[in-house]
Amino acid sequence: MTIKIPAGKYGNLPAEPDKVFNVKEKGPRPKALKSYAEEIGLEAFLAQCRLDK
Repeated sequence: MTIKIPAGKYGNLPAEPDKVFNVKEKGPRPKALKSYAEEIGLEAFLAQCRLDK
């Protein structure tokens, strides 16, 4: 199953708590974001990591 991470700003990753990831509409998603989203599920990931709600 592929997780589709929507464009936006993300942070609060346990592995890199101070880093903010800017995800654009097109292009690859950062590996750290993708693996964490797959680990905890997209709903929980968006609730915890999305910065521009």
